[in-house]
Amino acid sequence: TSSSKVIVEGDAVSAEIFSILGHSVASANLNGTSNELNVREKGIYIVKTTAANGLVYNQKVIIR
Repeated sequence: TSSSKVIVEGDAVSAEIFSILGHSVASANLNGTSNELNVREKGIYIVKTTAANGLVYNQKVIIR
């Protein structure tokens, strides 16, 4: 299996990627405006990012 990258852009301070089953597969504390997280397998994921002001955003991502 090859690794795919999920790019998180913006003012997020942390990001976590969950499988569709709810298992955490990657996480990172972020710095800068563009960061990459690696995901090993194809599938559907939820990317949870937290902004500096405490707001939490969730986005569904499909890796093919």
